[in-house]
Amino acid sequence: MVQTSPPFFLAGEVSALGASLVWAAALIGFRAHGQAVPARLMNLFKNLVACGLLLLTVSFFPRQWPESHDAWMLALSGVIGIALGDTAFFATLKRLGAQTTAVTQSLC
Repeated sequence: MVQTSPPFFLAGEVSALGASLVWAAALIGFRAHGQAVPARLMNLFKNLVACGLLLLTVSFFPRQWPESHDAWMLALSGVIGIALGDTAFFATLKRLGAQTTAVTQSLC
């Protein structure tokens, strides 16, 4: 196993804080714009943007895709989980609000 050093001092901590800030901003944004939009449509929009960004990333960093059955099952599990889980998340966000949803999600 090859160990590499982080790109800069406190890289992990800065990355964790950045991810938290992006997550909080997304939560507030989805809450603000999601009142008039059904949860399924909001999830579809989010997933289309994510797929576009993923394809863009893969085009810059090409890798071989695994051919194993396990990798495809993992991918299928992710698609189902994102489709069902995030739709339920957006519905909860509309019903409970951003603060309550975030606190409840943090407890799980």
